[in-house]
Amino acid sequence: MKTMESDRWTVAVETISSGGIIVIPTDTLYGVVTSILHPKSVERLYHIRERNSTKPCIVLLSKKEELRSFVSQEIYETYSKLFSFLWPGPISIALPVEDSRWEHIHRKTKTIAFRVPDNTRLRDFLFRCGPVIAPSANKEGQKVASTINEAKVAFGKDIDFYVDGGTLKGEPSTLISLAEKDILIVRENPKTIKKLIRLLRDFGYNTCRFSQKKNL
Repeated sequence: MKTMESDRWTVAVETISSGGIIVIPTDTLYGVVTSILHPKSVERLYHIRERNSTKPCIVLLSKKEELRSFVSQEIYETYSKLFSFLWPGPISIALPVEDSRWEHIHRKTKTIAFRVPDNTRLRDFLFRCGPVIAPSANKEGQKVASTINEAKVAFGKDIDFYVDGGTLKGEPSTLISLAEKDILIVRENPKTIKKLIRLLRDFGYNTCRFSQKKNL
């Protein structure tokens, strides 16, 4: 017998699969979510969220193997062990993406950040509907919604479906970039960054910080 909780996530999958836009609890914060397979929905999300049209969004995956649709075989094989080490987890990884099919996602930057969330229910959702973009649930420059009611105040009927996950007061994921020779730390989560740097160096990777943080 289905529970109300599973019914909500089934509706969420169906809404996403048909090109809708939803708000859901992610592994970090509430996110505004739509499928990467619907370019018009991606543009609608940018409009609803008032997001800078040149700024890419993080893509959520159900497993690391889905990266094969985006990055070169060389990139995938070079960093495969690192992906397995960091995912699932609150670490987003920016990678070079040359494929023109994903220009509506990388916004002509030829770089997309990916994450495999550390949340079984969320990964099941992603397995069922495919990769999604998931910027935080707020208008550009405004406070991130910590409850579904706050998200409804911000977006109202512009969102096709809302999934209530209670109060969320997490931090945005740490974001690292593998687009250069060294691992660049673009955005830091203070709760995880020291451990991450130590572990990366234990694995033989050099790390450095951007002098100016970028808000993705």
